[in-house]
Amino acid sequence: MIDNGEAGNAVSVLGGIMHQSANKMVMKKSETRRHVQKQPIWCNDECEELKKIKLNTLNIFRATNSECDLENYKKTRSTFKNFCDQKKRSVKDAEHTIGKDTSTDSLWKQVKSFIKKNNNAGHGISSDEWYNYFNELNNNTSTQLNEQFQEEIIDVISDNENSDSGYNDILDAPISEHEIVSVINDLNNNKAPGPDGIVCEMYKHSVGIIIQYI
Repeated sequence: MIDNGEAGNAVSVLGGIMHQSANKMVMKKSETRRHVQKQPIWCNDECEELKKIKLNTLNIFRATNSECDLENYKKTRSTFKNFCDQKKRSVKDAEHTIGKDTSTDSLWKQVKSFIKKNNNAGHGISSDEWYNYFNELNNNTSTQLNEQFQEEIIDVISDNENSDSGYNDILDAPISEHEIVSVINDLNNNKAPGPDGIVCEMYKHSVGIIIQYI
């Protein structure tokens, strides 16, 4: 199960894999439009760091033209290339697995394998800095609504409450049994339970019994 802190990263990785797979099925004939270079999904922070090191050693060699700096550049270039090749193979293996396997467990296992294990969390922030930041977060004058804007919002709400459109009657009406059953039937199977530990399938198979208590 993916941690909450990794959810955004997981969605980004999954979207990249799906987008890359879709590109293989479209735009195969005439690609006359200008191509915008994008970072491949396997290129992470470590890859970028190795690339910077490689370019730095290349610039040093160009400046000195020495055999020692040339060997150093070749080593960093080889390290960078091997790392990129390994990442590319991992992505291709994941795409192959996702393409032939419909299991959600296998899918998220592949997605999680691309998530960085070490988050760039900020360390060394004092308790006073934390307190002052969150204490002033909603007290900035730029976040305060001016009186004119507040009056306009109140007018819109009042007009809506006094309208005869019937929307308020629909929204204020009690939730019907049909609506509850419909929502329960639309729940997805094979999903992790919530804090209560009850899976969606339990609600679906016992809806006739529990509907009177909901």
